[in-house]
Amino acid sequence: MRLRKGLFVLMQMSMTNSSLAMRDRVWLSAQAPEHFPTNDDIVKSCDKAGSNRNGVCIRGGGKRRYWVKYGRDSLIRGEGRTQASVATMVNANPASAVRVPYVYRGFSRGNRGYIVMDYVQGATPAQRKSPAGYYQKKDIQAVAAALQQLISIRMPTGTAPGPVGGGLIGHDFFVDDLSTLPYPSVEILEAQINEVLRLAGTHLRVDFQNETADGLVLCPSDPNSANFIVDNEGHLWAIDFGRTPFLPPSFVSYSLTSSSDSFVQSVARYIAYPPSANLVAMRAAAGRLVVSNNNALGAAVMQPPSGPIEPSDARRRRRGCKDLHRDFCLS
Repeated sequence: MRLRKGLFVLMQMSMTNSSLAMRDRVWLSAQAPEHFPTNDDIVKSCDKAGSNRNGVCIRGGGKRRYWVKYGRDSLIRGEGRTQASVATMVNANPASAVRVPYVYRGFSRGNRGYIVMDYVQGATPAQRKSPAGYYQKKDIQAVAAALQQLISIRMPTGTAPGPVGGGLIGHDFFVDDLSTLPYPSVEILEAQINEVLRLAGTHLRVDFQNETADGLVLCPSDPNSANFIVDNEGHLWAIDFGRTPFLPPSFVSYSLTSSSDSFVQSVARYIAYPPSANLVAMRAAAGRLVVSNNNALGAAVMQPPSGPIEPSDARRRRRGCKDLHRDFCLS
């Protein structure tokens, strides 16, 4: 009887594990090191850390550590794919001004997505401030050099604006820094913004066609001091790609010239980026979106295939904390 009961328990465990595995949707997979944590271990660690965080450090077999970022599945997917793509590009260059944590796995379970990447030990520019509370000039210049390299990365003409693989656009142009809709083309994005301007009663218009003739550029729209780490060997790492989509160059100018963050303002002074004739119109359109609290304003020009477009819900997206708790590592 005991043997039968033991076999029955083992069968139940096997069925449970198979059921969990079937629920996982792996959307990014790369060759992982030995003793890489299982999806179940990753999910349990994130559950233990709680929903008031968006990332946690975990250990695989042995001493190797990984950083797991987790959150709303539809957003995490785009972020993970973009980070993986950029990491492949910049890490291959020994002279790169910035490094990006390598992504080993991206998967979803339920409505939560997970990105498993290299853990970077170090300190953010904010943590490296002088005793008087000032950012170090060398950190400001290093981040500027990193951004200069990142905004030079392009996607081919015809690529849909947004994260790699498509999805909502994370950018401060939109209410709550997140579009309500995906945009299949630059033309449609431009058309909606111009419709917003028309509804606002202004003659201002945007024109992204000439500046995207060579493709879209990577747009790190949230280059604050918490999104970079200087490791123990002095190398700079870009660690957050939640608001780093591919967009027309005007969106780079918008982020660098519109930020109220003192660190971003200091960094922007060291970056050479083309002036944009679209900025005045973009700021007018962004203001109109804020007043209406509706990122879908003017989206009738997009002719959605089914049903009305609902206004954005300002509370739909939990903004989550920054990756400032890297001293928290689960064994």
